Amino acid sequence: MNIMPCRLKHLTLCLQGYEKTGIALTEFFENKITSFGAADDIGIYVIIPKLAHYFNLDIAQAINIFFYGSALISWGLACIGFFFYYHKILPRIIAILALSALMLFSFRIGDTYLFYVEPAIALVPWSLYFYKKNFSKKAVFFILITGIIIGLAHYIRTYASLGILFFIVWLMLCKSEPWQHKSIRLSFLLAGLIIPMFYFSHIFSSYSFYLKNNEIENPSKNIKNHLIWHSIYAGLGFLAFKNPDDIRWDDSSPAKKAQALNQTAIYNTPEYEEILKNEVLRLVKNHTAFIVMTIFAKIGILLFYLLIFANFGLIAAFFKPQNWSIEIAFWGSLIVSSIFSILTIPTLEYSLGFITFATLYGITSINYCIHNFHIKNS
Repeated sequence: MNIMPCRLKHLTLCLQGYEKTGIALTEFFENKITSFGAADDIGIYVIIPKLAHYFNLDIAQAINIFFYGSALISWGLACIGFFFYYHKILPRIIAILALSALMLFSFRIGDTYLFYVEPAIALVPWSLYFYKKNFSKKAVFFILITGIIIGLAHYIRTYASLGILFFIVWLMLCKSEPWQHKSIRLSFLLAGLIIPMFYFSHIFSSYSFYLKNNEIENPSKNIKNHLIWHSIYAGLGFLAFKNPDDIRWDDSSPAKKAQALNQTAIYNTPEYEEILKNEVLRLVKNHTAFIVMTIFAKIGILLFYLLIFANFGLIAAFFKPQNWSIEIAFWGSLIVSSIFSILTIPTLEYSLGFITFATLYGITSINYCIHNFHIKNS
């Protein structure tokens, strides 16, 4: 499995730290226990070292089992979900072939970016199935599991599941039924979302308590936070044309800017983020044309991805669109999944969530058109 060298390094150190202390996120570096050294997305640094420790694996084996295992489980759930959603052989074959192509494509990218794909493919087919069944009582268990999966995915790849969260919430809300029923289902979804939050909060509290008790310096007090404005500022380096600050897409560009404005600014702190937020707002105010051109250039790339991955599904939707609520669920999820790519940079890695929903939209649109063609000619 492809994984960034820095992640591999910290996973190795976290495994050594966990084996010596029994405390997740501690690292063993230069023959001593140190604080966690990565910036954010703590999920893999908790789960993978524990997986390696309990099953006596080396870190490479644990990485492969975690990423390939979760991907295959998601693919299996998606295939089974579409098997129940569709009753004819051809739609099932189309769904399985498209899902398999998407998984093979995502394997080429690898890393935590896989979690832009996995929650969506695992949950969208079942969401459509239970929507068709009017969210019967059996759906409550599915909704609870959905919340847990979305919450867990968020800690592995921040905001990776916003698209599927919109998808399932929209389908639950657009049903014509009493609000009491909708409230119950939303409560189960919220309960599922909270479970991973409590778990990782407990992990982080135990980690912080251990460092404090053992007088270990903890410079990364904000490791649960994701660097939003850091990424947005770097994302303005997508275009070189009329780039006023010569911004580049790499971590050093926003770091250098923050240091130039405040020499005491420390990476991954609220002060650091505040500096870059003000700088982004300054660019929006003083260089609006550059910002607009950058945004539309990114949107153009995403539209290209939509054409490639939704392909014939777009033609099918033009002639025979699905139920309006399903159409809105997909297009809303596409928009939500595109936000991070537009704010940062629309590479394949960051756009995998958008690509996933484009693929799922293509599957469902083509199969809906085929279904109506058979009805018309029967």
